[in-house]
Amino acid sequence: MVGGQVEGVEHRKELLHQRDGGAGHLVGLLLGHPLLVVLEVGLQVAEAVEVLVSLVIFCIGMLGIGKLMLFASRANDSAYQRDQATALAYSMFDSMRANRSTALTGGYSVTNVATYQYSGSGCTSTGSDCSGTDLAQYELSQWQQALALSLGPSGNGTVQTNTTTDPSTGAASVTATISVQWDDTLAQQSFSPTASSQSATQSSDTTAVITLESVL
Repeated sequence: MVGGQVEGVEHRKELLHQRDGGAGHLVGLLLGHPLLVVLEVGLQVAEAVEVLVSLVIFCIGMLGIGKLMLFASRANDSAYQRDQATALAYSMFDSMRANRSTALTGGYSVTNVATYQYSGSGCTSTGSDCSGTDLAQYELSQWQQALALSLGPSGNGTVQTNTTTDPSTGAASVTATISVQWDDTLAQQSFSPTASSQSATQSSDTTAVITLESVL
């Protein structure tokens, strides 16, 4: 009786083993099927394409960020030069007010300080050896050097004085007008798509100019 039960159990185990083996064999056959191989390769190709597309998008984004940083840098340089030009113009106003008698008679007037020629020995204040005119000429030469140092070789400036009369009081007043200019090509090319294609005759469009006016 017991022997028959044991034989029945062993028989069922053998049937289960055969069934599992057959299923495994079937799965193996399916995995090796050409259609499944093609599908697997297709999935791998799709994943590779996704990675490449992600890399392209990432590179485009990095290029955009780089160009934005370049624009910001050039804009900062342009703003810095404008601040320097304004400070230099105010420094000339201070010099003219300190030597007001000479400034009122046009001693500081110059149309192109970049070509200004100074032949004096230099003086820092009016005295027995340095007249108001000598001081004005020396300060113009110092201003010329400051423009070239702060704004580059293209830095230039003009100083003009004009006497006006108040129609109601008849009082005369002298107004000084100071202009400072420099080459702003890099900034203009960054923000103007047509600036880079301009000819030499149109180079003045890339010259930045500030003009300040004050009563002496």
